[in-house]
Amino acid sequence: MAGVKLQNIEKRYGDFTAVRDVSLHIAPGEFVTFLGASGSGKTTCLRMIAGFIKPDLGKVLIDEEDVTQVPPHKRNTGMVFQQYALFPHMTVAQNVAFGLKVRRLPRAEVHKRTQQALALVRLEQFADRYPTQLSGGQKQRVALARAVVIGPRVLLLDEPLAALDLKLREELQGEIKRVQQTLGITTVFVTHDQGEALSMSDRVVVMRDGSILQVDTPARLYRHPNCRYVANFVGRTNLLDGIVQEAGDGHFVVNLSDHPGRLVDVRGAQATSFKRGDKCLVAFRPEDGRLQDADRNCISARFDKATYMGSEWMVNLTGADQRLISITLPRSATIPDANAEVAISWLPEQAILLPHEDA
Repeated sequence: MAGVKLQNIEKRYGDFTAVRDVSLHIAPGEFVTFLGASGSGKTTCLRMIAGFIKPDLGKVLIDEEDVTQVPPHKRNTGMVFQQYALFPHMTVAQNVAFGLKVRRLPRAEVHKRTQQALALVRLEQFADRYPTQLSGGQKQRVALARAVVIGPRVLLLDEPLAALDLKLREELQGEIKRVQQTLGITTVFVTHDQGEALSMSDRVVVMRDGSILQVDTPARLYRHPNCRYVANFVGRTNLLDGIVQEAGDGHFVVNLSDHPGRLVDVRGAQATSFKRGDKCLVAFRPEDGRLQDADRNCISARFDKATYMGSEWMVNLTGADQRLISITLPRSATIPDANAEVAISWLPEQAILLPHEDA
């Protein structure tokens, strides 16, 4: 196992800065995901770790070794691409063994390690097939076996599930995590899918416009986002404008701007400093909302529609400020009539307090 460090790395293309002053420490054996929209800089960071792109500033270290100027083939990393990158004229076994043969290992060692890698991804019976005879999920498992068979210090995965349908993506998520835990290998994963990031990672790095916005565990990232963008990007959230009326000891009282006279309690808010008179955003997740009146932490809204999701209903409502409000209800719940006025409430511990000025 090897750790990875990014020290103030920056990458520019002319006047455009793809990655700006990014620093991150990935511990040995850790599974870290770079999460962000297209153009956020996540893939550029991955490719700088792999050596396919050289940073203009900063350093990349693997196992405390400065590899910033070291070419990709000398970094001993394993790479899995989105489009498989398998050799069509080679069998599954030949594809997996390719990296070992390039390293001129003895034939017996190549055969042994190839069989072990195929067994790891449960493809032993497909060893003599060609890529055209495989499904998309099977191709990606071959690519995974080829990446790990060389015994890399770090496993790098560049949106490897993006080309697969939902069911296959879910299956491969479990497969990748199982292989990573079996080998104990340091893994860096890139995706734009927040579901993948939350379900697979030890920590998630949320990026935007080339910068890191937040690095945290999946649970803390979801329950304690540090800004509007993270709250919106990682899952659904409802945002309400407000002004802090009372602040202290992890308990805040907020006066909602678009619901005059409505006070909201927020307890256990993150360490962001808020004081009386500050503009802020109060957020709550759809699953925390209830169709129930309350004296505090309650707003009125007009029912728009309910979408059946199988295990639950996703209910969309319009608040007093014409802002969309979403809550989830059990599939056994009674759905309001169209255009009905309803009350939505949530608990103080479920509310999130965010800076207002963040875009």
